[in-house]
Formats: sequence, C-alpha cells, structure tokens
Amino acid sequence: MWYSLQFKVMAVVGAILIASIALLLAFTAGTHERQLLRNTTLHTSRISDLAARSIQPEMVAHRATEIINILDGFVQEGELTTIRLFDKEGTIALSTTRSEINHRVDMTHEMCIKCHDDGQPHVQPPTLERGRIFRGTDGLRRLAVITPIYNAPPCYECHDQNQEVLGVLDAVSSLEGVDRAIQRVRSAAVMSGGLAILFAWLGVAFVLQRFVRRPVRRLLHGTVRVAEGDLDSQITVSGQDELAQLSAAFNAMTAKLKRAGDQHARWNQQLEDKVRIATSELETANERLREADRRRLEFIRTVVHHLRAPVAGMQSFLRLITSQVVGELTPKQQQQLDRADRKCGLLLATVNDLLDIAAVLEDRSPRVVESVDLAAVTAACVKQFAHLAEQKGLTLSLDVASPPIYVLATCRDLEFAVANLLSNAVHYTPHGSVRVAVGQQNGDAVLTVSDTGIGIPGSDLPHCFREFYRGENVTPYLYEGTGLGLSIVKNVVDKYGGKIDLESELGTGTTVTVSIPAKVT
Repeated sequence: MWYSLQFKVMAVVGAILIASIALLLAFTAGTHERQLLRNTTLHTSRISDLAARSIQPEMVAHRATEIINILDGFVQEGELTTIRLFDKEGTIALSTTRSEINHRVDMTHEMCIKCHDDGQPHVQPPTLERGRIFRGTDGLRRLAVITPIYNAPPCYECHDQNQEVLGVLDAVSSLEGVDRAIQRVRSAAVMSGGLAILFAWLGVAFVLQRFVRRPVRRLLHGTVRVAEGDLDSQITVSGQDELAQLSAAFNAMTAKLKRAGDQHARWNQQLEDKVRIATSELETANERLREADRRRLEFIRTVVHHLRAPVAGMQSFLRLITSQVVGELTPKQQQQLDRADRKCGLLLATVNDLLDIAAVLEDRSPRVVESVDLAAVTAACVKQFAHLAEQKGLTLSLDVASPPIYVLATCRDLEFAVANLLSNAVHYTPHGSVRVAVGQQNGDAVLTVSDTGIGIPGSDLPHCFREFYRGENVTPYLYEGTGLGLSIVKNVVDKYGGKIDLESELGTGTTVTVSIPAKVT
C-alpha cells in the first residue's frame, strides 16, 4: 500500500491541499486579526481623543480633582481599564491607578520609543502608530493608545508658546474580547479547512480509484503476463482517455512482440545450424593446424638431431687439425680453419636454439605446471655464466629482494628464458657489468637483467623479438649469435601470461624486464 501509485498521488495531493488551505486560512485569519486590531486601535484612539478634549478645560483651570473624576468616568464605562496623564518630562502626573502617580517612565520604554526613536519627539504621529500591544501582569493582552495634548492659546499663560506638546494621555483597553473573537475565527477556520481537506481528499481518492488505479492494475497484470512469456495476453480497453490509449498501444506492442518472437525463434534456429556447421569446420581446421604444428616440430627435431652429430664431428675434426697434431699449418691455413671452427660453433648453437624453441612451442599451454622459485632458478643460471663473465672481466651481480619468489611454470622453461637473457647480456657486453635482480611488484614476479654493453639502436627495438633477427651493430663482435635468444624468452613469457619490456640505448647498455604472475600463497 505504502508504495502504490495511488497512495503516493493521494499523499502529494493531500500535502498540497493542506499547505494551500493552511496558507489561505493563515492569510484570512491574519487579515481578520489585523482588521480587528485596527478597528480596536481606532476606537480606543477616538475615546482617548475625547478624554483629552474633555480634560483640557480642567487643565487650564488647574482642577486636578475634576480631571481625575473625568478619567475615572471613562474607565467606569468599561471600555478602558486605565488612563494616565504624562507631563512633558515623562512623569505620570495623574492616573486612574493611583499608585502610578509621580512615577517616571524612561524615554526608551516601548510606549515612548515610537515618538522618541531619534531623540526628538514626533509632534503628530499617525493614529495607527500611536497604539501598542502588551501583556499585563494577569497574562492578558492589552492595547494602549497615546494621545498628545497640544499647546493652545488658553495655555499660554503657563506654558511657552513655542512648546507644541504639553503632555500625553495614555489610554489602555483590554483585548480579551478581541482575542476571544480571534480564537473563534481561528477555530472555525481550522474546522472548515479540515472538512475541506477531507472532502477534497476523498474526491481525489475516488477519482484515482475509478479512473487511474483500475486501468493501471489492468496494465500491470498484462505486463506481468507478457513478462512471463504469455504474448497472447490482451488488455480490456474501456474509454478514450490516455490510459485507454496506452492499453491499446500495449496490445499492439504485444502483438508485434509475438510476431518478432516467432521470427527471432526462426532466425535463432537458423543461426544455431550455421554455428554448428561453422564450429565443426573450425574444429576440423584447428585439428589440421595442430597436426601441421606437430609435423613442423617433428621435422625441426628430426633435422636438428641429424645435423647435431655431423656438425659436432666436423667441429671436433677441425679442432684436431688446428691443434697441429697431424701436421703443421701455414698461418693462412690456421686462419681459415679457425673461421670454419667458429662457423661450426654458430651452426651448433643454432641447432641447440632450435631444439629449445621446439621444446617451448611443443606445449603452449602446459597442463602440468609446478611451483618454481624464480630466485633459485636465476641464481643457478648466474652461477653458470659466472666463469664466462670473469674471463671477459665483467662484474656479474645478483640481487634478490625477498626469496623465495614462486611462479606457476615448468623449471625447464624458466631456465631457457633466464639463460638466454644472461647469454645475450654477457656476450654483448665488452666491458663493465651485468646486474640481475629478482623481486615482486603488483602481484608479479619481476626479473630484470641490465648490462653496460653495446646497446640496441632505436630502429631495431621493434624487431628484437623476431626469430633470427640480429642488429647491424653486433657484427663487429666476435660472438655471432643465432638471433633466437629473445624469441625464446618471448615465447616462454607469453606461455605463462607474463610480459617483457626492452629498454636500450646505443653504446650505453640494455635493460630487459620480465614480469610473470606470482603464485598466490
């Protein structure tokens, strides 16, 4: 109920009605109250003026007793409760309340401030501004109106002609009757306003129930049936208003949905048939590709195995001849045979690298992996290259942040990758150092190999991971690589979902950073 549209609309309408009628009643009651107070102020002012004129002859004659009697007479008539006569100094000269006589009033008092707000008296203040409302000691409201007593020719004998105001008459009347009238008006306004709100609210509720809630419920039930799959559902249309038009549009939409659903089912069936055929063809093509890969790798292994033994034999025979065991050689013969020996060594290295690539590519997504300590594998590889680095006069260092650092891989693949990185760094660094670091960053095991070698030209960096690619600046060095090292590393890193980053500056050195997801412990 609390979340229904009818309740929300009725709540909003009720709030608007209450606010509107409350504002209207407040305005009406306020206007009536101000009018009553205005009339009472004017009436009291007229009585005060009459009293002032009545006592003026007695004031000229200095008959204080007669003045008091006149003022008491006005009070006894019941319309006033107190009348005071102030002199120009603010002292109560005469009063119907005898205890107030000779009391002095401060000019900052509320009864004086209206005429003395700027320090100088206002000689002729407006009538409505002469009144003030205050509460007496009994808690009832009272209205007091001041009437200035002006200087006149009969008074010139005792007062300076330049003095315009001789004193002030303060007439006080009770507002008890006015307050009762205001309370009656307020009570009647609240009652009539409440009844108006109630009847208006009931009328709105009836209209909502008859012309909004019922059609909306029919629409809601129809929508639920359509959501459940009943596209044959239709809503009864009655009338010609907006909700009736919405119901008709809903029926038309349901019919279109049914037609579209039938067509979609046909298309879906056709698509499933085509996908089934395409999947079968794709599986066949994938199987052919896998078979081609197997044959290619098998061919590489076969060729490599057939090449390794003859090449190794050739190299051994060449080294036997160059050792001059079988006879002395001329310098030119020695030079040519040494060159042939280097070429055999390069060919043998190429054969071994091809075997490594075949081993890596044989299973791109290995089903069997193990928890391998990258720090331990790196330390073992560094130890293997320590002697070669020492022969070249290089400083080979290893920094491990927090061993062990585990990754899910095979130990053989990691050894391939680390060994190739160290081989490149040591062979292409003529002097200086090779620094190796292993650590963790953002959930990855990170291996960094930095050298102070010959570096790589910027134009060659995008091609460094291609198989058999070698930069032109490496040709002057005696070491002739195969161009497969970084390709092997890239294949290993991709195999385990890692990434490799290469930074180099010609003549300064190269830094290779490998990141592989670390094992979550």
